[in-house]
Amino acid sequence: YYTNVGNFLLFTDELFLLKEVLNSISGENVWAKSLEKSEFFEVTNQASNFSLFINTPDFWARLQRNLNSHWQPFFDEGAPFLKSLDNIAFQFSNVDDRFFTNIVISQSKPPSSDSREVIEEKALSFPHTIVTEPFVVKNHNDNSFELFLQDSTHNIYLIDDEFSVLWSFEVPSKISTPVYQIDYYRNGKLQLLFASGNSLYIVDRNGTLLPGFPTQIPGVEDIQHLKVIDYDGSKKYRFSIADSKGNVFLTDKNGKGLDGWKPKKTGSKLIAPIWHERIGKKDVLIAINAKGLLQVYNRRGQVQPGFPIDFNIPVTSSYHLSKAGKLSDSDLSLITANGEIISTSLTGEISRRDQLYKPSPNAQYEVITNQDQSDFLIASWDEENWTLLNKAGVELFSKDYFSGESFHQQYFSISADRQLVFITEQILSKTYIYNLEGQLLTKAPLDSSQPLSIIYNSKEDTFSLFAVFGSELKKFKMEGK
Repeated sequence: YYTNVGNFLLFTDELFLLKEVLNSISGENVWAKSLEKSEFFEVTNQASNFSLFINTPDFWARLQRNLNSHWQPFFDEGAPFLKSLDNIAFQFSNVDDRFFTNIVISQSKPPSSDSREVIEEKALSFPHTIVTEPFVVKNHNDNSFELFLQDSTHNIYLIDDEFSVLWSFEVPSKISTPVYQIDYYRNGKLQLLFASGNSLYIVDRNGTLLPGFPTQIPGVEDIQHLKVIDYDGSKKYRFSIADSKGNVFLTDKNGKGLDGWKPKKTGSKLIAPIWHERIGKKDVLIAINAKGLLQVYNRRGQVQPGFPIDFNIPVTSSYHLSKAGKLSDSDLSLITANGEIISTSLTGEISRRDQLYKPSPNAQYEVITNQDQSDFLIASWDEENWTLLNKAGVELFSKDYFSGESFHQQYFSISADRQLVFITEQILSKTYIYNLEGQLLTKAPLDSSQPLSIIYNSKEDTFSLFAVFGSELKKFKMEGK
């Protein structure tokens, strides 16, 4: 597969990788927008005939997976130094029948300690307790961030990046889904989509409901899951909706039910929203219910060959899809309530069933995916310990001072040196931030009664952390390394 962007030719053997690169370019998530990378490019040879650029932190995990037994100890021992070599360039030039080699290496300073400075930058108090996480959304006028949240009286708020309230109004009940941004009119202006009760809401950034909204979904008492589907990037949106009984609906962008989806009955509540992927030329929609039934549909709601698969055991929340160019090469991984990790292709062939270590009869498990769904970790906890495992089931670290009652786990991955795990202990309203070696990256846990929202600034190599605690919203700044 290939395409051209300006004067450059891009080619790959996987179509989805090409799409991801094009999405990164359109979203300006590229090295040219990074101050660190721009400074590095300035000292490279701009006239070279061939250049190989290596971003060491991003490449580190792949390198580690492919080292043989001879080199593994060397790279393990030298990891702190080697990972500090942020950027490497190998360049070759042909001038007057002579060949020249240019090698450029940039090194950042390793952190002086494992603890990172966390600075409180802004705070805003509300009249009532905040009951949702602070959802980060974008202002389509200037691309600045804004925050959307709801309080205990069901008032919803939009907050600008200076922590000023732009507007608020009351909805009948608590928001039950994440908040999505869509371009409803396909004119570059973004609206906010969410569900409350049995209704869909779409609100513009001025706080005005779009005509026809809120709209009730017939046959639904309570919407538990909502997902936006855009098959081909044309903004002809479809909304997948699931209720507490496992009834699955697919609607157009006006909330009108589509043929073949009125509804699809899965027999039990879903563990996650319906997930859509385009694999090759085929669209698949994935549904997994809490009893362990896996369904894969096409766009018309028809069950795909090889499905359903009934694992005959309850499964825990969330799962991970490793996407490839073909259905048979794309793996879906989930964990049962008993701690068995199962992987199956999207043609129904089970490739893995491994029992994870179960420290006690009450141990619980969860798949934690990172921010772009490209990787996952596994969390396990009981009355005494909270343990993090990699996707192979190997323990990364364990902590023994959590209450073992109620957690929310988040995995945020930028590079090998910037992989963070956020553990929000909801009973005590504390959030702990660890790296994958189990080092607490803040001097003390942050006060937080809801999951955090996170923005990474590649130019400054800093994280903006947005936390709510009781009736307060706060913004913290944390160093990337």
